[in-house]
Amino acid sequence: MKQSDKVLTEAERQKKAVKAQKIIYGLMCALIALPFVVAWLTGAFRW
Repeated sequence: MKQSDKVLTEAERQKKAVKAQKIIYGLMCALIALPFVVAWLTGAFRW
């Protein structure tokens, strides 16, 4: 495999960065919401 095959263009690198950022933000939102969902499902919130 040539060295040039491994080189990513700036556009490809940007696409991968945006995809990684979306995954990280999605995981952050899920982990922030998780304690509230668990508390709601276990009945800890009584209104």
